[in-house]
Amino acid sequence: MRSHNCLVKPEHMQMPKAGSSQTDGVTHSSRIGVLIVWLFVLTYWALISFFGRASSASHIPSVMTPEMWQNFLLDQLVVYAPVLVFLLLFVALYERKERRGSKRTLLSSVGLTRVGLWKSVEWALILILLLAPISLALQGMQSLVFVKTGGSAPQPTTTSIPLSVLLVVVISSLATAVTEETTVRGYFLDRLMPTHPSTVGRSLDSVLIVSLMMASYHAAPYLNTYGFSLPVTIVALVSVFVYSVFLSLAYVKSGVRNSIGPILFHFLMDAGFYLVLFVAVG
Repeated sequence: MRSHNCLVKPEHMQMPKAGSSQTDGVTHSSRIGVLIVWLFVLTYWALISFFGRASSASHIPSVMTPEMWQNFLLDQLVVYAPVLVFLLLFVALYERKERRGSKRTLLSSVGLTRVGLWKSVEWALILILLLAPISLALQGMQSLVFVKTGGSAPQPTTTSIPLSVLLVVVISSLATAVTEETTVRGYFLDRLMPTHPSTVGRSLDSVLIVSLMMASYHAAPYLNTYGFSLPVTIVALVSVFVYSVFLSLAYVKSGVRNSIGPILFHFLMDAGFYLVLFVAVG
């Protein structure tokens, strides 16, 4: 008689665990899709930075007039809405065959889903605690370079934050976080990971690639929109790359295809930065 062990399926034939949406391999189609979306984001934000007006991110007014609110909201729509719309339309059309018979909806295919939500948020909160010292060090380095290249060191000018400033920071940070994390973690990294779920070792090259891609499309806005000098821009791009690497590693470690955690992390980091900047320079 054959041993009962023969009834156990080989590892490659076993079904994935519930909730783990196991897939293997990165397809040529996925690589091309990521390249197309990245080129769109890179080109669009470069054009916006060249032809748009200078950013007022370094000085948020304490009082916002109706005209200022109108201009601010319009800026947010012009900068971020086309990227999100392009991404969702592209995924809907480019991956329509892959999604046939799949339980993943259009939004869940870029990580906007309740599935795996708490695991994603858990890793985002862990990352915030781990990166707090690194964040302070990078921001200090960027301020030092700014001063060394002719800027003046900011001095605290206020201890209170008006409601209008809070609203501007929340809206701007949320728009940035949703757009970038849906694109970078929800699409770029998700499509370039060799398996779902995966290990850090197997996904490390994908983590580094998407982090370089994320840093690259920040270069033109930093130089043109924000008016950073070249040394400050280089430090800022290094900061973006480092944050992206850690955030991507957290995405991989979470083991779920969910972008909500990265969005939360990105939102809190950006909002914190702008609020500190307002307190420092007014």
